[in-house]
Amino acid sequence: MEKWNVEFPNMGIHFELSKVAFQTPALGPIPSIIIYWYAVIIGLGIVLGLILALRAANKYFISKDLIFDTVLFGLIAGIVGARAYYVIFSGEFVNKSFFDIINIRSGGLAIYGGVIGALISTMIIAKINKVSFLKLIDFLIPYLALGQAIGRWGNFFNQEAFGSPTNLPWAMKSEATLAAVHPTFLYESLLCLALFFLLIWIRRNPHIRGMVLATYLSVYGVGRAMIESLRTDSLMFYGFRVSQLLGLLFTVGALVGFIYLYKKGVTEVYEPIAIPEPVAEPEAESEAKSEAKSEAKSEADADADDGSKEEKE
Repeated sequence: MEKWNVEFPNMGIHFELSKVAFQTPALGPIPSIIIYWYAVIIGLGIVLGLILALRAANKYFISKDLIFDTVLFGLIAGIVGARAYYVIFSGEFVNKSFFDIINIRSGGLAIYGGVIGALISTMIIAKINKVSFLKLIDFLIPYLALGQAIGRWGNFFNQEAFGSPTNLPWAMKSEATLAAVHPTFLYESLLCLALFFLLIWIRRNPHIRGMVLATYLSVYGVGRAMIESLRTDSLMFYGFRVSQLLGLLFTVGALVGFIYLYKKGVTEVYEPIAIPEPVAEPEAESEAKSEAKSEAKSEADADADDGSKEEKE
């Protein structure tokens, strides 16, 4: 099914929603390719985050080349991590082929796996470039939150990641939900958007290095755990929701890490580079210096003439 009949029954809103953004034409032996809104929206989040990061790079003394490398390899590691996380915990790929496992077009990416993969990649990039991992990740992590806020709308177009039935005014219904349910994709989008602005505010002010990362992990961990309790498609591990367990682990780890960093006391303060402007000299001083230079030159010429006469004699 490529379209959904989506409605918000308590608000009297009804519309048709297409999963497909556009379809490329067939070119000879190259078949037509269907591009879904999910991919377009994820790409939009990545591009917007990258643009904002590059605009802020000079202010925070971060190399733009380093940003490109970190985002590129973080994206690759994030996709691998997101797919691996889903494959491991979903239980859907037992006795499946390798192609089935790597075929992400069929669905199956988990954001926590993507976050873990991106963090590991950023650690490696920081190590290779001999820069502080905490400084680099504190700069970049707000844009991850922004990308998540945008990317969650891909779930809306796919009509997935929704919650349990509800009668709230904003309840959503479609062929995928059958009943009116919590639009949990919207809850997480709003959470990540608010988190983005919070992280930007912390980053702009003097803070303990690693505080931005710790705030992201703890706030997102708690928020995601609460939202996950409403979802009906949670990945499970021995009867527990994996995302809730990871949210708790991330929160505790972030708090412990922040206490350690606070005691260590590495304060991050970004200050603009001050380029001193040439100071205009008073006119009187300028004339005096010019006269002194002229006199010195005249004396030097006179000494040279005397030296020439002595050589001739």
